[in-house]
Amino acid sequence: MLLAFVVLYLVGFDQGAISRSGMYMHELMHDGRHLLGLPCH
Repeated sequence: MLLAFVVLYLVGFDQGAISRSGMYMHELMHDGRHLLGLPCH
């Protein structure tokens, strides 16, 4: 259950600030938001 919340946080709320790999992680999460149908803009 905790893992599901962590995944939702990363996909739904990451704006690149917590990612060590910079924009790569941000873009990956951004694409994930599009795939899940979450608003991201």
